[in-house]
Amino acid sequence: EGQTGYISSPLQVSKSWHGNVNPRTQWSTNSGKDAVTKYQICSVFTDSIDVAPSSFPNTNMSSTAVVMLLLVWPMTGRTHQIRAHMAGLNRPLIGDDAYGGVKTSWCPRTFLHC
Repeated sequence: EGQTGYISSPLQVSKSWHGNVNPRTQWSTNSGKDAVTKYQICSVFTDSIDVAPSSFPNTNMSSTAVVMLLLVWPMTGRTHQIRAHMAGLNRPLIGDDAYGGVKTSWCPRTFLHC
């Protein structure tokens, strides 16, 4: 808790993602635009958090997960930057099924608040 970090990884908008026609932002080492995100860990919840992995059969999430509450500052303004950078660290946002997050009974939408 209290630790800070930076994610500096180029991002690129993909016109399709695994057959889905909705655009998705992804990490790109070759042709993406520079993107920098700063974060601070506020809290780490190590108790089991109930999730619904059956809704997302393509994820590696178990029926419980460890959750972190972060303050996040996008230093550049790329499409879905926070969502893509967190997913790239294997820390997708709760409820953000487009980027690998899982649904919970206590948060019916993507857990991203400004």
